[in-house]
Amino acid sequence: MIYGFDSGEMTLKMWLRDSLKLLGVVGMLGVGKTALCRLILDAVEVKQRYFPRFLITMSESREPRSMEEVVKRMLEHLGVKDNEVNKLPGLLYALHLRPEGKKFLIVLDDIKQEDEYYEKLASCLRDGHGFPKPYGGAAILNGRHEEPIKKIVEERNVHRLQLLSGH
Repeated sequence: MIYGFDSGEMTLKMWLRDSLKLLGVVGMLGVGKTALCRLILDAVEVKQRYFPRFLITMSESREPRSMEEVVKRMLEHLGVKDNEVNKLPGLLYALHLRPEGKKFLIVLDDIKQEDEYYEKLASCLRDGHGFPKPYGGAAILNGRHEEPIKKIVEERNVHRLQLLSGH
């Protein structure tokens, strides 16, 4: 049981229920961004609406070297193990075909500062290149740095997680 995330959990679930496609969670180190996202992934009503659901950690120690590697990791979570395609357009096409009418929820955990890599990611998420928008998939991005997340999900779709007060 995780305590203290009631407001954040309700906000994100409401946004997902309202069919928002791109959400952001931002806050300082240690406030529980990843814990909140895992709580959302495990929530009964989210499980009923989204399948598959998965989290990909983007942190420095495991940061993918390329957009191709991120998409390959997404495909692995979707059950595609031996994908012989290595170029981004082919990988995105495979990702587009894979959910087969299912609504998926992906959490990209620990988005870092802005750079060219995240501009490509933003384009894929926002413009639906590879992501099957007709099926109602959604993505939650979390990180400490608000600007790159705001650029991708828009200001109104950012939940700012604060330090918990009290016990």
